[in-house]
Amino acid sequence: MGSTDSHNSHSEANTIIISFVGDCVLGDYKGSSGATFNAKFKEMGGDYGYFSKGVREVLSADDLSVGNLEGVLTDKNLKNAFIKPFSFKGPSIYTNILKAASIDSVNIANNHTRDYGMEGFKDTITILSDAHIPHFGEGILDVREIKGRKFGFAGHRGWNPDIKHTAKKEIESLRAQGAEIVIFVFHWGEEREHIANKIQREIAHYVIDSGADLIIGHHPHVLQGIEEYKGKKIVYSLGNFIYGGAKNPKDKDTMIYQVEFRFYPDNTESKAHFDTLMGDPTIQAKYASNLKSIDIWETHNAVVIHRLIPANISSQNAYNDYSPRIYPEDSEGYKRVLRRVSEYSTPLK
Repeated sequence: MGSTDSHNSHSEANTIIISFVGDCVLGDYKGSSGATFNAKFKEMGGDYGYFSKGVREVLSADDLSVGNLEGVLTDKNLKNAFIKPFSFKGPSIYTNILKAASIDSVNIANNHTRDYGMEGFKDTITILSDAHIPHFGEGILDVREIKGRKFGFAGHRGWNPDIKHTAKKEIESLRAQGAEIVIFVFHWGEEREHIANKIQREIAHYVIDSGADLIIGHHPHVLQGIEEYKGKKIVYSLGNFIYGGAKNPKDKDTMIYQVEFRFYPDNTESKAHFDTLMGDPTIQAKYASNLKSIDIWETHNAVVIHRLIPANISSQNAYNDYSPRIYPEDSEGYKRVLRRVSEYSTPLK
C-alpha cells in the first residue's frame, strides 16, 4: 500500500515534518462503566474533534502524524478472544476521531489488536481502509511519498528477540519498494517501567544495524528514554495519547516526538546547512526548550531536527477526560517531561 498525501506545505519544499504520538485507545474496555471514553463521546454530543482540541494545532501543521491504534474497531458484537482484564473495542465511526486529530497513519502491531480474535483484527483493517487511513504493522508495510521523498513504515510487537529477523526482511522489502527513509515502530517493554530493558535494546540495535533510520516505541503506558545509536534515534516509549484505557491513570505525562527532515541536493550543501544551524544562536534559542538534537544524515543528504513536545493525556489533572493538551513552555509540566525523558535516557548512554 502507499500514499502521496501530505496535509500541509512548508516554506521549504525539501522540508518534511513527521510527528509521532503514543497509545490511542478509541473505545471502552470490557466491563467498564461510569466516566468511560464512550460516555465522554456521548456527553460531548458525538463531537469527534473534542478528543484532539488541545493538540490539533501541532498535528495539523506537520506533513504526517503517526499514532499507535491500540485495540479493535468493529461494529459487530464480537466476543473476547482472550481472558484478560482489559479488551479494547470501539465502533467504526471512531475513525473520525483520528481524522479530526489529523492522525494520518496508525500502527496496528500491539497486544490489543486481536482482543476480539481474527475477525476483530480484520474488521479493524477493513474499517481503516474504508476510511482511507493508512496503517502498518503485523506484516503490513506502508510506503508513502511525501514531497517527492519516499518513507517506509513497519511495525511489530517486540517482546521476543526472534522478531529481529522478520524486521530485517521487512526493511529489505521497504528498500526494494523505494523507501529512502525507513521508520520502524515497536510495541514492547514492560508496563509502567521507565527504563528500556535488555530485549528492547537488543532488538533496536539489530534493526538499526539492519538499515532502519528511526525507531519509535510504545506499550509501557509511560515515558521512556531516547537512545542515540550509530547516529540514529531510538525513542523507547511515547506513553499514552488519546487514551480510553483508563479513567484516571496516575501518570498522565506524554509527548509528541517530532522529526524535521531537511533534504539537500548534495552533502556539501547539507553540511553547510548543518554548520549554520549549529552555529546560529537564533536557531538555538528558538529550539532551546525542547530541542533534542540536530543530526546530519550524510547518506541521505539531510539535516534532521528532533523535537520533544511535552503534553498531558488529559486537560484535567484530577482525572482522564480523554482530551490531551500541550503543556505551555513555561509550565512545570513542560519542564517535568523534558527532565524525565533526560533522566530515563541517561542509562542508555
